[in-house]
Amino acid sequence: DNIIDLVSFTTLLKCYHSILTEINPWYETCTNPNTDIYIGLDSLRLGENIKFGRNDVVLDLCSGTGIQGLLAAKSARKVVSVEINPKAANVIEFNAKLNGLQDIIDIRVGDLYSVLENKDLFDAIYANPPFIPMLEDITYPICGSGGRDGLDILNKIISKLNQYLTNDGIAIIFCQCLGNSNSVFFNDYLREHARNVNWEIISAIIDKIPLDYQIFQLSKLTALYNSEFDRQGFEREMKNNYNSLGATCLYSLIYKIKKSDNNSLKILTLCNDWSIEDSASVEKNISIEKNNSSYIVCKNNEKIGFFDEEAKDTYDLLNTYGSLKKVLECIKSKSTSIDITCKLLQACNMMEKMGIIKKM
Repeated sequence: DNIIDLVSFTTLLKCYHSILTEINPWYETCTNPNTDIYIGLDSLRLGENIKFGRNDVVLDLCSGTGIQGLLAAKSARKVVSVEINPKAANVIEFNAKLNGLQDIIDIRVGDLYSVLENKDLFDAIYANPPFIPMLEDITYPICGSGGRDGLDILNKIISKLNQYLTNDGIAIIFCQCLGNSNSVFFNDYLREHARNVNWEIISAIIDKIPLDYQIFQLSKLTALYNSEFDRQGFEREMKNNYNSLGATCLYSLIYKIKKSDNNSLKILTLCNDWSIEDSASVEKNISIEKNNSSYIVCKNNEKIGFFDEEAKDTYDLLNTYGSLKKVLECIKSKSTSIDITCKLLQACNMMEKMGIIKKM
């Protein structure tokens, strides 16, 4: 009953598809928070990386609305869209017909590779699996969970990828994975796996989220689904779960995998690389002057940018303490904002680009 929203991706994804999807529960117009078919930023990120190979045979795992398969079908000879949710599979069928691609897209309902034949080979494999780390007794709305470490489905996809990928094929996966301030835990596994199966892997890190903020967002969204949900208890248990895994961050990644004798994993960091464990040193010859409601920032007497009051306070604290943990403590004593850690890291990234602080 809630599938009422036609979404156009003409500009964002440079295509001409109309997509039937449910309304994301974050929107006020959503009447059914138990959403299991949606298009989010993860879909857009993966959609931006579709390889338009003429006459390719494509596998779209965890297909959802079918958006990845629809994009690939613009040039592919055949697309196999695999979805375990029968309701979602019906939406994929509707979207394929809506865009005149029903003869190219083969929809199969089932669990990942279980609906394929051993002889099936694909030039491109796309996947946007459930990846949210979640407690076992909690039902997470929208896309489902990936188990306590978020890797349940991702591990299954990786385990049989070689079997279904052509020698010249490529697999592209969007996911979120746990890690600490220095690394993504799953990258360590993939680096070793690449040596065993002869893979060349690019791990493009596009976002890094502090776990306190991520837990708050999970709690808030899950509460929309269940009015009796114990948010405080959930947040406490999630923190314990992450502590047991040694995790402090949740990374958003695009993995690009192909068969190769290089046996390598290359990491591209495309996001803010600051973490709360870092310290900063303030560059010399910096001056900050009040200008109405903002501040003019100069380096060597040359204007390089502007600060608002919040950025000015952060700069002064960095100049005094250096340690981001100490700065965060000071800011928390004056603010109750849940995204305060994210804002501090963003401010450090901005100041680094301006050339007024350096990471120590």
